[in-house]
Amino acid sequence: TNNREIRIQEIEGDFVNNLMQGKGKLIYANGSVYEGDFIKGKYDGWGKLTAVDGKIKEGKFKEGIYIDEPKAA
Repeated sequence: TNNREIRIQEIEGDFVNNLMQGKGKLIYANGSVYEGDFIKGKYDGWGKLTAVDGKIKEGKFKEGIYIDEPKAA
């Protein structure tokens, strides 16, 4: 099982029923940052996820998963 604990340092945005909804920003304790759209507390819509190592995923997310992978040339 995956018992990874995710710690959030800072949250900016709106909540509906205790879940992030609409535009928002999460700053994780490890330094990663997500800024973009949320639906029912998950990344959903357009967003940008910057990992602590500097890698960036920018584009479309669906139910917390990055789905806008670059197309092969």
